Amino acid sequence: MLSIALPLLILIGLITSVVIFTFTYTKRSFDVRNFSIKLSFFYFVLTIVVFLSYVNHPIHSLFRLFFGVDWFSSFGINLTLGVDAISSILLLINSLIFFIIILFSKEKKPSFYGFLFLIQTSIVGALCSLNLLVFYFFYELMLFPLYYLLLSNKDKEARTASVKFILYTLGSSLFMLLAILYCGLQYYNQNGVFSFYIMDLLSLNFDQTEERLLFLGFFVAFAVKAPIFPFHTWLPKVYSLSSSSLSTLMAGVLFQLGIYGIYRFAYFLFPQVALDFGFILAILATITIVYAALIAWVQKEVKLVLAYASISHIGFSVLGLSALTQGAIVGGIFQIFTHILIATGLFILAGIMFDRTGKREIDSFSGLASNAPIFSFFFLVFSLTAISVPLTASFVGEFIVLIESFKVQPIITSVAVLGVIIGAIYMLSLCKKVLFGTQENTFNDISKREALYLSPILLLILVFGVYPKPVLNMLESSISAQVQSTNGRTGSEQYVKPQGKREYDSSLRLINAKTKNRVQGEAF
Repeated sequence: MLSIALPLLILIGLITSVVIFTFTYTKRSFDVRNFSIKLSFFYFVLTIVVFLSYVNHPIHSLFRLFFGVDWFSSFGINLTLGVDAISSILLLINSLIFFIIILFSKEKKPSFYGFLFLIQTSIVGALCSLNLLVFYFFYELMLFPLYYLLLSNKDKEARTASVKFILYTLGSSLFMLLAILYCGLQYYNQNGVFSFYIMDLLSLNFDQTEERLLFLGFFVAFAVKAPIFPFHTWLPKVYSLSSSSLSTLMAGVLFQLGIYGIYRFAYFLFPQVALDFGFILAILATITIVYAALIAWVQKEVKLVLAYASISHIGFSVLGLSALTQGAIVGGIFQIFTHILIATGLFILAGIMFDRTGKREIDSFSGLASNAPIFSFFFLVFSLTAISVPLTASFVGEFIVLIESFKVQPIITSVAVLGVIIGAIYMLSLCKKVLFGTQENTFNDISKREALYLSPILLLILVFGVYPKPVLNMLESSISAQVQSTNGRTGSEQYVKPQGKREYDSSLRLINAKTKNRVQGEAF
């Protein structure tokens, strides 16, 4: 019965969106923001139920809470849903972020909330879909509400940036669609029936050229969404010129689908190509980290600093995936969770700065600590978490990624460490300029209620930083199951099943219950 929770999440979001649009276009009066807050909170509670159901599920398989309904079975298109540890945690964090975004939103247009629930529905559908064509549908569905919301900005430069984002995403997704259709056609040729179910596609046999082209088809689509250098050029202006709520949504939520997609589909279906391209991906990740950090250092606008900082932080997740060791992938995925929380907090605060002053430039702010102590406290703490101060969640993710990646690519990882150093420079410099110095303009401090809204995000960052063991062990178990599911898909002796059991204690030491040797597989 609990498996019904996954389609229920999709259905509730879709129905809520339809209800809001119906009342909007029939011009019936109702408090859409209050309605959205209540529904979003209910949605959050439901994702808690899903998460607890996953944790306590009696069958310890890769995907749990499985739900399947035939749609067009003759063409292999079925609503097949399920979650693993990664997607169940992402569902929980996302629903919390959406709830907080609505709480902070000052949008007066009812359509904004209708589109917001439609975006949430598409993200939930993408995270839960195990049929590749259904995944593609939800993955692309979010572009339509995003396109409308981005173009609602009357600024010409913002509209140009929005069109660039849509064209980048649509264009890159066509490569993924072609790869998906080719996989389904090959399954038909080899088995006599169409199927796009991810576990069925594991049985396909491709030659080396086919596998590499298919891997690139998926990778390019997700690299744009993440984004990874050199596919990042759409992001800064979109983040900078979007409304406060929309930039928070995009920075805190949307990027995750890029990293998730690389891990879930590109790595899962083509692990041998992932091994072959690991070095190249590590180089791209390191360029992303250092290049974006350097650009963030010289920016003059608060949102642009945060936008390039986001790109740099995403690079650490990619570096973890590129190392292809189980520990590095755990760190890379964990880094996704922490970045969602940190980016959401910082972009909410940047939105507050713009909404109350109408200014974006860093030089327009100074001395905020003197008359806005609560705001300054949150801005400083979130900034410290962004530079991976110990006892924060980002420290855990970056520490694991760097340690594990260094074992595989020591030179590249050593270069990537520069991103940590540069990140500390530009974030501390931003805090110094904004919070301290001579106060030039009045700035109303955030209210106690707004501080309460931000507190859950900060609390999770600290909890994950002080005691990450439960989450890390969940990720380890899920990634182990994925390794075992794809074992034999590579011709490399490096690609081995995990042996023994490794646990993470709060001091971040990697403990193996059976041996002190590196036993989780030299490569994923």
